[in-house]
Parts: sequence; structure tokens; C-alpha cells
Amino acid sequence: MKNLLVIANLNHASPRMPGIMPHLPAGGWRAHIVTPQFPANAPGVSDFFRAQCPLIDAPYAGDALMFWRRLLMRRGFKSGSSMTEQLAARMPQGKSSLAGTLVQWYQALFTYPDAESTWIRPAVEAALAAAQNTRFDAVLSTAPYSSSHYAALCVKKQLDLPWVADLRDLWTRNHNYPFFAPRKALDSFCERRLFAQADAVVTTSPDWARTQSAFLGRPVRSITNGYEPPRTPQPPADRKFSIVYTGPVYQGKQDPEPVMAALASLFSKKLLDPAKVSLDFFGQQRAFLSELVRRHGLESVTAQHGPVPHAESVLRQRSAQVLLFLQWEASRKGVYTTKLFEYLAARRPILATGAYSPEGPSDIIRATNSGALAETAADAERILLEFYNAYLASGSVPYGGLPEKMRAFEYPQLALDYAALLDGLGGK
Repeated sequence: MKNLLVIANLNHASPRMPGIMPHLPAGGWRAHIVTPQFPANAPGVSDFFRAQCPLIDAPYAGDALMFWRRLLMRRGFKSGSSMTEQLAARMPQGKSSLAGTLVQWYQALFTYPDAESTWIRPAVEAALAAAQNTRFDAVLSTAPYSSSHYAALCVKKQLDLPWVADLRDLWTRNHNYPFFAPRKALDSFCERRLFAQADAVVTTSPDWARTQSAFLGRPVRSITNGYEPPRTPQPPADRKFSIVYTGPVYQGKQDPEPVMAALASLFSKKLLDPAKVSLDFFGQQRAFLSELVRRHGLESVTAQHGPVPHAESVLRQRSAQVLLFLQWEASRKGVYTTKLFEYLAARRPILATGAYSPEGPSDIIRATNSGALAETAADAERILLEFYNAYLASGSVPYGGLPEKMRAFEYPQLALDYAALLDGLGGK
């Protein structure tokens, strides 16, 4: 059995690493995880993960903004809540956005490569200490944050190991890159220089792999995110025709209105019985969602339940009649979100909105036969009526996912893909 040293802050690298890494022994590798302390209920962290992956503690004293957080807490700010939001609430009227701007500028000017840079040295020291007792054959780092990659580069050089850089999130090519142009130019230079020294670079979708390959001028491999195959029986479907969405909805980035318009139209035509229908959102409550609900007269069937624990979110997904998947705007067409794979694991029909994109989420849904795509409100109306009639006929909307197609996105298969990549590095 070969040993893989993984540098991953599991406060940020979950559920990808806790999902894939415990299955590596099937491919002849065992992952040893260098990480700071993380919550026991972190997404993907299971008893199976803990049994299969030895954990190497790398102390974490807080990020580069910790001094300012402590100072603000002495002035009455609450821990556990966003300091930026609390600061914005105390700004003069009309100046609330200045709080976010100040924090962003501070990070751009004084944190490098990111606010987690304080963890680089503890991670390297913990990795080198572990190497005194275990012979490692490769090192892997995963982002967020880029600091983990710099720690891995140090380990690669000191232990003479092949290094795999896993980009769960992109760095400067990220659509949410936060800083101004001069900082982006500096980051771009450093990113190219950093990953030129990696023996392999991996990211999570074919579209991102092409983007990153063109930017770095080197091959980049795609190994997607995924999900753990369900080990327990499927729970009974909700008694109502429930349309369930879990997670936050981002205004201007995702559009639930076509589905709401379709429901309103079907109610007005008396093709759906409102008493048998529910539209449920589990996540941060949004004022713009409430306005859309009011505009389409859906108050009696729609509920924003607020955030729920991850375990409850998964249960709601598995018992839903229909899962609502709101694709992102065109600039994120190649992004495979964690939600997509949670929905695949739920084994319930998916109603996706937005335009079809090859190698996008809708392509996976179509290829696995896990649901249907509504590009327009008319599409949503047709699909919802088909689902509803099936629900009336049997009490549950039938699920038609193709197991042989879905297997490619299950953690055991992704681990074998990763093991093959590691074998190709040639070892020390």
C-alpha cells in the first residue's frame, strides 16, 4: 500500500477530500490528512473516513484577520457571525457597502497568498514530522485556500515527492475572484509559477480544466466532485407534491421565477391542486424570493424554512417528490456544484432551470437520466404537469436515474481515477 500525504484544511476542503480519500485503498493508496481541527459534523466527514484516513493535526491559530476580529469583539461584536456584516450595520446610513470594501482592500494589500497564510508553516511542520514515521510516496494539496498549495510545494522540495495540486476552486480564473487588477496580475504571475512546479494539476470539471490548462500552458486533468452511494433504504416520498430546493439562492445569479410562473399558470388552469403542492426552500431566507412568491400569488404553497443542519437537508432531498436545481448564469456554465452531486445521491427526480450547456450540470442530469431541464417557463409548466400526473397516479414521481451512468460520479470510482493518476506519477 502506497502512502499519500494530503494537505487539506478540512474546514474548507469538505466534502471533496473526506469523500474521495477513504476509498483510495481500493486503488492501492492510503491518504494521510494534514489538517487543523474541524467540526465533527463537517460535510462528508464520516466514521468511514476517520477509519480509513489517519489524521495529522496541524495547529491553526486563526487567519490573518484574527487580530481585527478579536479587536472588534472587544467592542461588542459577536463571534460566530459575519464581522463584515456587523461592521456594515454600524456604518453611517448609505455607507454600509464601505465595510466590505475596506475588508477587501485590507486582504488585497496585506494577506498573501490569502488570509490562511498563517497555516502554511504549521502544515509543513506537521507533514515533515509525520514523514519521520511514515514513508510517503506523493503529496497532494487542495484548495481552497492557495496556502495549502504553497505548503505542499515546501513538502515536495524537502521530501523529494511528486506533487498533485487539486483545484476544487480556481484561483485567479475564478469567476468570484475578489481583488483589483494589480493584485490579480500579481496573483496570476505567482499562480503560473507555483503550478509549473506541480507534477499534476487537477480540477473539478472539463470546462475548468480547459480554462486552467490554457492559462497555465500545461495539461490539467478533470476529476469531478461526487457523492457517496446511499447505504440506507430510500425513505418514503413526501405525501404532498413537494418541490424542494436546498441551499442559498443568489439573486441575479440563479432564477427561480420560471418555475414560479409555471406553478401559477397551472393553478390558474386548475391543472394542479394547490392543496396538494408545496414549494419548499431550505436555506438563507431571501427578500427577493418573498417578492417573487407574492408576485405570482404562491403564498399558500411556498415556504422559506431557513437554514437546517446538513443531515436534515439530505433527508429533505431524499424524501422530495421533485428536487429544484437552479443553474447558474452563463459565466458559470461549466461549474459542477456540490448541490448537483447531493441531488444525484438523493435518487429523486431533478427539475433543472436555465440553458442547456455541454459539460454543464444540465448535461450530467440529462446523461444520467436523473431529471429534466426547463429552459423556459413553458418547459417548466410541461415538466411539472408530467411529474404531477405521475404523482397522482402512484403517490410518488418515479425516478429514472441510470446507475451505470451515475457510477462515474460516485466516490469509489473517483478514488480509482485518482489512484490511477497517482500511479502515473512514478513515485519517488
